[in-house]
Amino acid sequence: MGSGKNLRKHVCASALLLSAMVGAIRLGIAPAEADYQTGVNAYQTGDFRGAYEAWQPLAQEGDATAQNALGALYDHGLGVPQDDVKAAYWYEKAAKQDFPLAMRNLGTLFANGNGVPHDFDQAKYWRSQNRLDQAEQAVKRLLLLQPNNPDALATEAELAS
Repeated sequence: MGSGKNLRKHVCASALLLSAMVGAIRLGIAPAEADYQTGVNAYQTGDFRGAYEAWQPLAQEGDATAQNALGALYDHGLGVPQDDVKAAYWYEKAAKQDFPLAMRNLGTLFANGNGVPHDFDQAKYWRSQNRLDQAEQAVKRLLLLQPNNPDALATEAELAS
């Protein structure tokens, strides 16, 4: 069980970092994106409350990247009290807009029963919608094709579960 919690934290932290990188790439295209970058800058300096304050209005306006980022802040208690229910709320808003990282994060919450009921069907649904997970599964299957790969046995056991 401990490894599942660590995996969830790793996935969510990665999602937030990737959201931040997406926001950085989009800098300068529109005023809302400049506001997103303000949040990225705050996050990168450890000012998580400042990141929240920059992203919250964008999330309220429907920006999926900001919604996922808020979900991650609540998921990890960065700049806000840790709250799995609020994390699930924001991840779901972004996931319903086909934001892949949010789909993965929401699926993980359902798999672990954090902030939402423990529901493997919902976990599988959201994870199957996520193209990033599909690509990850494809890479794992390719690893199995390499007979001398030391990761192949671990990968095979993981795919079987």
